Amino acid sequence: ALVTAQVSETEDAVDQRELQVAGRDRRTAAVAAITFAAASAVLAVLFLTSQGDVSRHSDLHRPSTWKSLFRDDRLGFADEGGWSESLQRLLPWRAQERGLDDVKPAKGLAPIWRGGQSLNPYAKQDKAICTGHVMAASAWLAAASLKVKAAVQECDPRNYGPDPQNSVVSPGPALPGQQAFVHVNNTLLPAFCSRSVLGIIRDFTRVGVLLEGCAATCQNEDLVGIGCATAVTNLVSVTANIGRFGSELDIFCPNGLASFQNYFNCADRLEGIAWSIDIWSTSMGASVEECANVTDGNSKVDYAACVGELLSAAAYVGSSGLSITSAADFDCPSSYDPKEYAAMSDDQKERARYRCARDATSFARTIGLSSSKAIRAGGHCGGSSTLCGRTIGRAAAALAGVAEDGTFLYQFCHPPTKCCKRDSKTFKVECNCTPEDIKENKEADEQDRELCSRFSASTVKMLSAAVTLIFEARAECDVHEDFASNACASFVSAAVASLGYLAESISRQVRRCAATNNPRTWFACSQDTGFVGDALDTLSRGIGAATVNCGLGDVKRQTNFINFGRRFFVP
Repeated sequence: ALVTAQVSETEDAVDQRELQVAGRDRRTAAVAAITFAAASAVLAVLFLTSQGDVSRHSDLHRPSTWKSLFRDDRLGFADEGGWSESLQRLLPWRAQERGLDDVKPAKGLAPIWRGGQSLNPYAKQDKAICTGHVMAASAWLAAASLKVKAAVQECDPRNYGPDPQNSVVSPGPALPGQQAFVHVNNTLLPAFCSRSVLGIIRDFTRVGVLLEGCAATCQNEDLVGIGCATAVTNLVSVTANIGRFGSELDIFCPNGLASFQNYFNCADRLEGIAWSIDIWSTSMGASVEECANVTDGNSKVDYAACVGELLSAAAYVGSSGLSITSAADFDCPSSYDPKEYAAMSDDQKERARYRCARDATSFARTIGLSSSKAIRAGGHCGGSSTLCGRTIGRAAAALAGVAEDGTFLYQFCHPPTKCCKRDSKTFKVECNCTPEDIKENKEADEQDRELCSRFSASTVKMLSAAVTLIFEARAECDVHEDFASNACASFVSAAVASLGYLAESISRQVRRCAATNNPRTWFACSQDTGFVGDALDTLSRGIGAATVNCGLGDVKRQTNFINFGRRFFVP
């Protein structure tokens, strides 16, 4: 009777807590729904506005091919291909008869993923990039301030060791005048400290690059030397980022110093280096060209980008190798001794299976990115157009990322854990949970719900990114499909992917920014804050490009495609 009373009191307390959590979840869901509805309304209004413009020029709506558009004398085109006054009013940006691929975008300008590319290659002002970069700069400035807090904790020797001085044992709350505990092994201090310091440098220089991009795209005036300044600042930023990932290799790669060290986490850090090497080499070339004024606008050969793509492809192969090592030697059922595996519980066997699937899909994703880098290297080295193959490789990587997200959804998205379970061998139902077990189950379920929310949003992001790249590949692989209607679908999908990325980043913030008693979460919280800015930046560019292209039908595409950042290819 006494045990029953204790269980009843515990369950009442847990039920009360669940009501509070449910109320918070409903408020969070309401805010997310309102945000999504507002963004959807903006897209709908922009799309209908563009449709209205086309309705006033019905002769322009969906000719059989773009060539027929330029040959249609009814539109007022001269034989040499002059633009009619009505078409000039219709198009927000005055397009050229030549394809957009014939124009080499200025390097060092925004967005900064690969040396610089604006949405509109013909105009100086670009409001979509200007707006997005202002929001991203604000987010990364906040992220830099959080990393300062992380550096204060992670660079203090008193926070390390088996008996750290003047500290409390994690996860207990730190009292006034006390410092939080970082790690029991003080040999990890240089790695933790250096990643925070390099992260601060990266964030502040990233803010500089974004603001320099604003200076170039928020007005129509030519700024002398802005390309050089942006390229050099970007080079410093990416160099610090590579150093940060290098420091984290010592933290997360297996060396027997910490429980969170494994080959899967190690592969993720090597993947960050792989992506950044390409940008570093391209920014180096851009700095030389912009600052020495030796840019050849007609040449498609880019040896700096060529070297960067090749190194990046090789590093991605190394990351995929670590994923295979994680699967073959540690995670898959075949990695266990048969007798050891037979003695494992059903939950342990299930955990081994989904970790094996996670490693396998991660391998496929990184191989797809490696192939896209290698294919693009051929274009930069030889001066040929390999955008079609590159984009197909990225689309394949995004689809593999959807499968990888599925392994996390299988792990974290589940009904509440029940106290009574059926034994798989005796088939008897056993209810032997203590009050402490019930409390632990409820807390674990709450944490799993937060992770389920994160990876659900990531699935939307990855799937929408794959759709975006499929439409992009359609235009790059067949010039006769390079229409504004096709680009519209790509840009709308990019906007949806950005919304998924935004929801994912906020879910990560909710989980990691609240754990202030653990100093290692300050760095993670700062990263999530910056990711929110990146999501808003990409969303702004997606909406801006969709505004220009949607509703024009089979007219030639009016803007460049959007280059996604690394996080759009990572669950």
